Amino acid sequence: MAEMALAKCDIVDVIEATIKEFRAELDQQDITLTLTASRTLPDMDCNVHELKEALERIINNAIRYNREGGQITIHCSHAGDEIVVEIQDTGIGIDKAYLPHIFERFYRMDTAHTTRGFGLGLAIARKIVTLHHGTISVESELNQGTTVRITLPV
Repeated sequence: MAEMALAKCDIVDVIEATIKEFRAELDQQDITLTLTASRTLPDMDCNVHELKEALERIINNAIRYNREGGQITIHCSHAGDEIVVEIQDTGIGIDKAYLPHIFERFYRMDTAHTTRGFGLGLAIARKIVTLHHGTISVESELNQGTTVRITLPV
């Protein structure tokens, strides 16, 4: 894949623009979404369109696998020469046996295919984050929720 065109961006602006796209869904499912960010976040080099695509896929999962009346918290911080974005939900969680596979293309925990999608969302998000020279990881507990952590260089 070719190098992406990068420009200086404010990660909080990118996240806020992404959240706006989900406002109706959040309201419909009575899910509260809270964004907190460190006041000292530096601008970073990114492809806004691609980074927004990765965030859309992660936030979509946080909504889709949450409970009605649930919560999503997005926290942005700055650690050394990295920006850390954590997206935490109060949803159904992921069984530990599935965690090693969730970034694989076409991987679906729902083998009966009762939920929509092709199992590409997290694989695409990971590819975009990797192209930004970042990392993405997931921690989850069944019936407790999931946290996706994205680390991006400044």
